[in-house]
Amino acid sequence: GGIASVLKFALGRERPNVEGSEPLDFEPFESILDDASMPSGHTSSAFGFAASLAEDVHPLWAKIGLYTLATGTAWSRVYDNKHWTSDVVFGALVGITSAKLVNGSWQLWGIAPPAIFTDGHQVTVSWRGTF
Repeated sequence: GGIASVLKFALGRERPNVEGSEPLDFEPFESILDDASMPSGHTSSAFGFAASLAEDVHPLWAKIGLYTLATGTAWSRVYDNKHWTSDVVFGALVGITSAKLVNGSWQLWGIAPPAIFTDGHQVTVSWRGTF
């Protein structure tokens, strides 16, 4: 969600329901966050949730169901004229990539997924990387 918000502000693409907006109009670092549309935050959250759960469920029908629900979220955002189609595609990529990086399925620059450690008195979250 945080990554999607930063990208929305950085890209500055207005929603299709804003009068005069065009799909190829970008105003980086100038749009109001409520009017920014790329990437779709709802879609990135839905696909991130689906991708992270799909790693832990084993029946194929459950994985298909998770991604179908996420696709329904993306479709509804376009259908309700809140996003351009490319917004939801980019949102899906952001969500899946985030989930895969955090759970360790994919690694970037040798950074391992976050780990939680406890000694009975305190809890520590850390990331480890090799360069």
